[in-house]
Amino acid sequence: MPVLPGASGERFLVHEPLGRGATATVFRGTDLSDGRPVAIKLAGGPEPLQADRIRAEARILASLDHPAIVAFIAGGVVPAGEQWAGRPFIVEELAYGGSLAERIRSGPADAGEVAGWAAAALSGLAHVHSRGLVHRDLKPANILLSGLRRSAIRIADFGISTPVGAEMEPGDSS
Repeated sequence: MPVLPGASGERFLVHEPLGRGATATVFRGTDLSDGRPVAIKLAGGPEPLQADRIRAEARILASLDHPAIVAFIAGGVVPAGEQWAGRPFIVEELAYGGSLAERIRSGPADAGEVAGWAAAALSGLAHVHSRGLVHRDLKPANILLSGLRRSAIRIADFGISTPVGAEMEPGDSS
């Protein structure tokens, strides 16, 4: 299994893939400094757009600190000589409860539970907006259920987030 660098050498062990999107693949990983499980988001390829989005997402996540937003742990670039060499990556907290999209497919939820998810999501979005940012890809697949008391959900995937009022990319209809 590949090991990715951290600030002080080899730090993140990469395990199986958890999901794949348009610009990245997310893997389950282990932070070797403390043994905790993490999510590792790796640029899907060497194309500049994919790499730029991962780098931008790392900058955005590092600037946010809210219980309803996945916590940024580290970011970096896979070193030369390794599988995926040159690709940027982000390491974030691992949310254990699956996505809201998966939960919706399993049937109706209790109204109180839904209200808790909504309140947490709106609180997290208020934090994002207070920083002058727009998520631009909020959907059930990007809302992770955490099952933790400090927040029932975690908002993830800030890959196409932009500052308020920024020009959209050509061909983007978001």
